[in-house]
This record gives sequence, structure tokens and C-alpha cells, in this order.
Amino acid sequence: MASTIPLSKTVEYTKRFIYNSPLFFTNNGTLAFSIADDVRQFILAPPFSWRWNRGIVPPITCQAGQTDYQVNIPDFGWIEKSWIVYPVVGGNSINVITATRAGGIVTLQVNGNPTNYGFSAGQTITVGNVTDPSYDGFQSFQITQLGANTIVYAQAGVNSVSTGGVAVNYVSTNANSQQTKELEVKESLAQESVLGQPAYISAIADDNNGNVTFRLQGAPDQQYVLNIIYQKTPGTFEATSDTWTPIPDYLSYLYNSGFLSKAMEYKGDERFGFEHQQFLKQIVAANDGLTEGQKSIFLGDRLNVAREQGSLQSSQQARNSRGGA
Repeated sequence: MASTIPLSKTVEYTKRFIYNSPLFFTNNGTLAFSIADDVRQFILAPPFSWRWNRGIVPPITCQAGQTDYQVNIPDFGWIEKSWIVYPVVGGNSINVITATRAGGIVTLQVNGNPTNYGFSAGQTITVGNVTDPSYDGFQSFQITQLGANTIVYAQAGVNSVSTGGVAVNYVSTNANSQQTKELEVKESLAQESVLGQPAYISAIADDNNGNVTFRLQGAPDQQYVLNIIYQKTPGTFEATSDTWTPIPDYLSYLYNSGFLSKAMEYKGDERFGFEHQQFLKQIVAANDGLTEGQKSIFLGDRLNVAREQGSLQSSQQARNSRGGA
């Protein structure tokens, strides 16, 4: 789903509806950039979630008592969904001496014969606490080969060598094996020290360098694995040749409609109210991340605001007309 349509094409489309007004190129196009930024940010902002704008945070292993976890996610916008995976107990572990990745194959040099610890080819293992965390993974790797002191499996990534860590082979499970629980996303959360099963998550801090801190509440009482799906943040327009990425071309009618309505609003065009309502209806109809109830609530609230704006605009135009008569 490519995004190839440049801003200039939307500008040309819009000019046909507003009598070829040149205002979009005032100050080297900064007005057009501002309008386009508003429209794209609106389309990608909550509550709208899109399958082509999703990102996945690498699984985070939560430690008992630790509520805050910082992750580098330069394109993070907002949390769409999050859940925890309950830990599985009863496994055997073996210490990792070195971890080597070459050509998508990882070889763990371990402290002992893995077969003596219940490891066997075909089993799925967890690797954690390696100095290079790109080797870590919760029940992520299937053993392809075992040696006297080695474990081999496939994992994509750059060629490298690291040290330390532990490999765990789960040979028995409890009642909570592989069970998951969805977390409720909150705008903000206070830090909590009482141990318990996490129920809420929030993106509590962003250092503007791509490092986002997630906070759980309550504080984990054991080692859960935290999973997060997020919606990406859009960039800003710097040139009319910039495309509407990540919005795919087949949804060009959405940003064309939004851009036209904002242009009409700027010009004081009485058609703004109708066009803005059409934009809102189209974006809600196109989005598959909202329930029918959420669509009704959002659309009802926004249409009421749009009608009020249109009414005020018409009243102002009528007063201006009378004043100039």
C-alpha cells in the first residue's frame, strides 16, 4: 500500500474548488504545509487506528516491583493496544557464556551440556539478560541443533557477538501457561509500589530523542512479558513534493477532502461546514479501528461542533454583508 501522491497534487485539486486562489504558495508554501500537517495529524490521531500505521514494540520482560520501562521508539505516536503474558514456571535454565549471530543463525556457547538440562532439538526456548538485548526473546527460538556445550537456532539480525545471559527451556507449565491479559490504556498514571498484577499502562514520558517511558499500574508482582502495539506519529511537510506517507494512495479522498475543508475555513467560504462534515463522515466510515458505538459518539460530537462553526460563519457573513450594504 504505497503512498506516492505529493502534496502539490492535493493543492492543485483544491485550487479548482476555490477559484484558483494562490494563497497556498504564500510564504513559500508554509500555509499549505500547515494545512496539510493539520489534516494528516488529525487522520492519524486518536481514536483513529490504521493497520498500515501500526508499530510493534519488542517484548519487554517486566521485573517484579519495577513500574517504568524506557524504550527507544523514534516514530511512537500513541498506544493502541497492550497486554501482558503470564510467566510459565517449571523450566530448566542454563547460563550463556557467549552468543554469536552469523547469517541469521545464533550459536549459544553455554555452561554445560544442554541435553543434561532437558534441552532437545525442536523445543522452544527463551533467551534473556544477554549483554546485547537483541538476542533476548521470550519463548521465541526453536532449537535446530545441540552440541556438547552449544545451542543453535535461527534469528534474524546483524552479525555480532555478545556475552552473558541465560537460556530457559520450559518443560512443564502451570495453569497460567501462555495466558494473556489486555491492559487498559491511560493518559497518565501515578507511580505505585504495591505489588500486583498490572491492569493499566501509560506512555508517561518522552525525552524528545525517541526514548519513551511506559508505566504499569500495579507494580508487577512477577516476571510478566509486556507487549505493546502503537500507532506511529506522522512527520511534517517541508516541500510540496513530499508525499502523504504513511497514508496509502487509495485513501487520497480522505486527505483531499480534509485539505479542501481547511482551505475553505481559511478563506471564510460558506461551503466549509458541509465539506467538513463530509470529511468527518468519510474518515469514520473508512476507519476499522473503531467500534460502531465509538463511531456514533465521535461522529455525533464532531458534527455538532461542525454545525455550530458553520452557523457562526454564516451569521458573520450575513453581518458583514449588511454592514457593507
